[in-house]
Amino acid sequence: MRYRRWNEPSLGVRLAAYAVLAFMHLPVLVIVLYAFTTADRTYEFPPPGLTLHWFEAAFARADIWAAMRLSLAVAAVATVFAIILGSLTVVTLLALPRIKGGWIGLMYALQITDRDARLHTADHAD
Repeated sequence: MRYRRWNEPSLGVRLAAYAVLAFMHLPVLVIVLYAFTTADRTYEFPPPGLTLHWFEAAFARADIWAAMRLSLAVAAVATVFAIILGSLTVVTLLALPRIKGGWIGLMYALQITDRDARLHTADHAD
């Protein structure tokens, strides 16, 4: 009989994880499948045929291209901010032994900040 290591997930945990992944990804796969269908209005399963006509029609519209440009610009700005904040976090974590309190002080400060943010949001929710 083979024993599990302490950090190895059980069969039930693995099956539950696979079930959650399937629950989240199967609807996306169905949508991707219907993106290539030849049907105009009705949803038939399986799709009657496959075509790239819908992509040609979508890429011919100027408003689609404007939305794509805006999405890419927002993504680029968010990426820059994430890189800056991540780099500052790394510098802070590397300097922690010199900061009074170390990890414990940081966790305490983050907890207070989080609590204050939640209380502030709850006070002004109306």
